[in-house]
Amino acid sequence: MMMFNVEDLLALPQLKQGKLPKFLAEIDVREAASEVAGIMGYLLKAKDIHFETKYFGFSSNFSILFDKQRFQ
Repeated sequence: MMMFNVEDLLALPQLKQGKLPKFLAEIDVREAASEVAGIMGYLLKAKDIHFETKYFGFSSNFSILFDKQRFQ
């Protein structure tokens, strides 16, 4: 986590100049949310906490452009 913050601080001048490279890829929002829910569900189940996901207002193909390299 700390490395992420240091890298962001080092990239700040590039960001201000509009020269920060972006590695955009299309991701399915529902698929990403399901992946996160699976991880959270696993952690919560270990603590005997019930977890349920419901999706409202999502079409079957709801995707966005996303910089996965920055997010990891």
